[in-house]
Amino acid sequence: MLGVSPSMLIKLRAACRHNANGRQGPAYVKLGKSVRYRITDLEAWVENSIVRPATSPARPTRGRPRKTEPSDAVAA
Repeated sequence: MLGVSPSMLIKLRAACRHNANGRQGPAYVKLGKSVRYRITDLEAWVENSIVRPATSPARPTRGRPRKTEPSDAVAA
Protein backbone atom coordinates (compact mmCIF):
# COMPACT_ATOMS: atom_id res chain seq x y z
CA MET A 1 0.00 0.00 0.00
CA LEU A 2 2.77 2.47 0.91
CA GLY A 3 5.36 1.27 -1.54
CA VAL A 4 8.10 1.13 1.10
CA SER A 5 10.09 -1.87 2.24
CA PRO A 6 9.58 -3.55 5.62
CA SER A 7 13.08 -2.42 6.61
CA MET A 8 12.06 1.20 6.01
CA LEU A 9 9.14 0.77 8.42
CA ILE A 10 11.54 -0.71 10.97
CA LYS A 11 13.80 2.34 10.59
CA LEU A 12 10.82 4.69 11.03
CA ARG A 13 9.76 2.86 14.21
CA ALA A 14 13.31 3.08 15.58
CA ALA A 15 13.51 6.78 14.69
CA CYS A 16 10.31 7.59 16.58
CA ARG A 17 11.78 6.01 19.75
CA HIS A 18 14.87 8.21 19.51
CA ASN A 19 13.21 11.35 18.20
CA ALA A 20 12.26 13.92 20.84
CA ASN A 21 10.01 15.74 18.35
CA GLY A 22 7.52 12.89 18.12
CA ARG A 23 6.62 10.27 15.60
CA GLN A 24 8.06 10.06 12.12
CA GLY A 25 6.41 6.91 10.85
CA PRO A 26 2.85 5.63 10.96
CA ALA A 27 1.25 4.52 14.22
CA TYR A 28 1.48 0.77 14.78
CA VAL A 29 0.06 -1.93 17.01
CA LYS A 30 2.38 -4.33 18.79
CA LEU A 31 0.91 -7.81 19.28
CA GLY A 32 3.50 -9.88 21.07
CA LYS A 33 6.51 -9.82 18.76
CA SER A 34 4.43 -8.87 15.73
CA VAL A 35 3.94 -5.32 14.50
CA ARG A 36 0.75 -4.49 12.63
CA TYR A 37 -0.51 -1.33 10.95
CA ARG A 38 -4.16 -0.32 10.79
CA ILE A 39 -5.26 0.99 7.41
CA THR A 40 -6.75 4.09 9.03
CA ASP A 41 -3.38 4.87 10.69
CA LEU A 42 -1.54 4.44 7.38
CA GLU A 43 -4.01 6.72 5.60
CA ALA A 44 -3.70 9.34 8.36
CA TRP A 45 0.10 9.18 8.18
CA VAL A 46 0.02 9.69 4.42
CA GLU A 47 -2.35 12.66 4.80
CA ASN A 48 -0.10 14.25 7.45
CA SER A 49 2.96 13.73 5.23
CA ILE A 50 1.68 15.81 2.32
CA VAL A 51 4.10 18.57 1.39
CA ARG A 52 2.61 21.46 -0.52
CA PRO A 53 5.15 23.47 -2.51
CA ALA A 54 5.33 27.15 -1.73
CA THR A 55 4.46 29.52 -4.51
CA SER A 56 7.62 30.98 -5.88
CA PRO A 57 7.95 34.52 -7.19
CA ALA A 58 8.37 35.05 -10.92
CA ARG A 59 11.81 34.19 -12.19
CA PRO A 60 14.03 37.21 -12.63
CA THR A 61 14.89 38.06 -16.20
CA ARG A 62 18.34 37.27 -17.40
CA GLY A 63 20.83 39.67 -18.89
CA ARG A 64 21.20 43.39 -18.71
CA PRO A 65 18.17 45.53 -17.96
CA ARG A 66 16.77 47.32 -20.97
CA LYS A 67 17.25 51.03 -21.37
CA THR A 68 13.92 52.74 -21.01
CA GLU A 69 12.96 56.19 -22.11
CA PRO A 70 12.21 58.63 -19.32
CA SER A 71 8.49 58.93 -18.69
CA ASP A 72 8.61 62.72 -18.99
CA ALA A 73 10.20 62.71 -22.48
CA VAL A 74 8.51 64.89 -25.05
CA ALA A 75 7.76 63.32 -28.40
CA ALA A 76 9.15 65.29 -31.30
